Amino acid sequence: MIYFRRLFEPKLIQPTFLIDYPLSLSPLAKKKPGQERVVERFEAFAGGMEIANAFTELNDPLDQRERFIQQAKDKQAEGESSTVDEDFLLAMEHVCRPPADSALASTG
Repeated sequence: MIYFRRLFEPKLIQPTFLIDYPLSLSPLAKKKPGQERVVERFEAFAGGMEIANAFTELNDPLDQRERFIQQAKDKQAEGESSTVDEDFLLAMEHVCRPPADSALASTG
């Protein structure tokens, strides 16, 4: 992302939307349906600068835990210290229920 910010962002004069970010760059964003390594995120640029940055917030505490654990492992492998934010995950577990793979249908 550093290279992008330095080399490309200043050249985005016309309104431009960048979409579908890699999962590794957006650990709090929801995965795009059918794509395990891509998340629902966009950034808008105009006049050589970022004017918007948005993503669909992840609301699956089990998926979030897996991502935090992987992120901590990756940082430790690079020699950085990292911990999993258990307080955040506990709060998320109380507020967000994991999505279910079922649906209700009305026949009326």
